[in-house]
Amino acid sequence: GDAVACYAIGQMYEEGKGVEKNYNKSIEWYRKAAEGGDVVAYYALGRMYEEGKGVEKNIEIAIEMYKKIPKGVQCFGRGIDVMFVGKAAQDRIAKLRK
Repeated sequence: GDAVACYAIGQMYEEGKGVEKNYNKSIEWYRKAAEGGDVVAYYALGRMYEEGKGVEKNIEIAIEMYKKIPKGVQCFGRGIDVMFVGKAAQDRIAKLRK
């Protein structure tokens, strides 16, 4: 399916918007989105592993997910929270390595 649509479905499950909150389903949809080329989905997966939502908390996997996002990538039209996803991923990597 469409990677951006898969991301949106993952976000719905993560936040419980229109569906019952389900982190396992959220991760499933974020993975589909990432496999489809949506870099924002890698950021979401990184957060899920960093926070232990729907998966066992794993900082190394979180960092791996964040590293998949090119440093300069920006995602306009997807909301301010993901506009500068490349920089946000680098900031999270730096924080986790402290």
